[in-house]
Parts: sequence; structure tokens; C-alpha cells
Amino acid sequence: RVHGDCSPPSPAMPILYALVARGTSILCDHATVSGNYNAVAPIILAKLGPGRNESHSYAYGQYLFNIVQQDDIVFVCMTDAETKNRIPFAFLRDIQQRFRQQFTAAEARSAIAYAFNGKFQPVLRSRMEYFNDPSSDKIKAIQSQIEGVREVMVDNIEKVLERGDKIELLVERTDQLNESSQVFKKKSTQLKNVMWWQNMKLNLIIAVIVIIVLWFILSLICKFDFSRCKSSPKPRPAPAPAPAPGPAPAPPAPARR
Repeated sequence: RVHGDCSPPSPAMPILYALVARGTSILCDHATVSGNYNAVAPIILAKLGPGRNESHSYAYGQYLFNIVQQDDIVFVCMTDAETKNRIPFAFLRDIQQRFRQQFTAAEARSAIAYAFNGKFQPVLRSRMEYFNDPSSDKIKAIQSQIEGVREVMVDNIEKVLERGDKIELLVERTDQLNESSQVFKKKSTQLKNVMWWQNMKLNLIIAVIVIIVLWFILSLICKFDFSRCKSSPKPRPAPAPAPAPGPAPAPPAPARR
């Protein structure tokens, strides 16, 4: 861990300083904000062993120097301590590839300090701007999309749960309505029976009253014993009188011989 001081970082620029060096000789560098990076960088480079092929980070105060070393060529970028390593090392691998494509190993070995500033500093600047743009972080963009999808799913689940509560309430109310309909049907049947019996009683009472009224009317017409309404017997015809007796008949005359 190296202690020191640098200017405060810009919150929109996680990569503050970058350089390409051979050993402790800086071949090219670029900074997005002002600071004493030129003084600090040689201290970090001096701690690196020659001829290594490795990637690591050095803490310097509240900053991190992220390093990719290949043979004698070193690629370094400085970020604040809170920046995740994914972006700095993606940047370093990018400029490492571009540096190898633009310069030969012989040119890199023979170049003096800051010899490549004119040719490669614009590359550092443009790639720093690219990687400092939040939209360039594809993983972060995917994570943001996943987070957006997660929020939509959570919202949909909440709506489904809310709709489920409403469905449960609707089912409960339907059951209550079904029970109420059964009770209503039972009571309506009971009421129907009661009304039938009441109607039957009323019909019987009316029939009895009609019979009584008819009997009363007939009683007034035929008396209470109905003697006026009984039919009288027809008189029998008188027998014919017997004929009067006449003179006795003469005896027959004797027969002549």
C-alpha cells in the first residue's frame, strides 16, 4: 500500500489517469483531471519487477492503480477506490491490444520517455472517454436491464397477488351469495307452503260460508224442516162400481127325440 495525495476524482469519470510505460519510463500518459499523477506514477512503476506477465492493483490513498504487465511494457490506469475492477481492467486490455497493433516491440523497447504521446495519447483519451461513459459498461447495462425486468416482474407479481386477493374475496362473496340463495330458496319454499295452506284455509272458509248461506236461504224458502219443499202424494183413482144383478137366464129346453 502506497500513501500519498491526489486531486479528488470526478464522479462521472471512474478512470482518472492512464499511462503506458517501459519499466519506470513513461512512454505515453493522459489524465482526465489535473493532479500530481506524474509524480506518483514512477513510485508505482518502481515497485514492479521486470519481465512479468500479470495483472494487479496498488492502493494509493483513496485511489487504486490497476496494472497489466506484459514483459517490459506496463499499462496502468488510476481509479477511485470504490470503482470495481471490471471497468479498469477492460480498459487496460483494450489499450494493450491497440498499443500492440500500433507499435512494434522494437519501437517500444527503443522509445524515449513520452515518445508516444503524440501518436497514442489521443487513443488513451478517446478510450478513457469511452470507458468512463456508463453506457459502455455492457455488464452494468445488462444488470440495469435485469433490474428493470425484476422491477416489472415484482410489479406484476404484486398485481397478481392483489388480483388474487380480489379473486379470493370474489370467491368468498360468491360462496356467501350461494349460501344466501340456498337460504332464500328454503325460506321461499316454506313461504310457498305457508301461503298454500293459508289459501286452502281461505277456500275452505269460503266454501263453508257459501254452504251456510245456501242452507239459510233454503231454510227461509222451505222452512227449517223443508216441509214446504216436500212433494205431496198423488190421490189414487176410485175403483169402478160393480154392475147391478139382472134376471136369471132361462134353463135350456129339453131335447126332442
